[in-house]
Amino acid sequence: MADFKDLLRRDLASGPDLLRKGLTVIIAAGVEVPATIDDHEARYRHWADFFDVEAEAIRTLKQKAA
Repeated sequence: MADFKDLLRRDLASGPDLLRKGLTVIIAAGVEVPATIDDHEARYRHWADFFDVEAEAIRTLKQKAA
């Protein structure tokens, strides 16, 4: 968990995206694009969305178990 927290701290820091530097993704049209997100505020929003989805999944599992 400490490694994950360190990764988040580095990813949310201002400046260029060093974690995804040199990586690419293939979008739906089959085009390869850089995976970097150089706007640290955009990276923050992506992580916030990720954690919102995960928290909702946990709440749903707890409700089903009750």
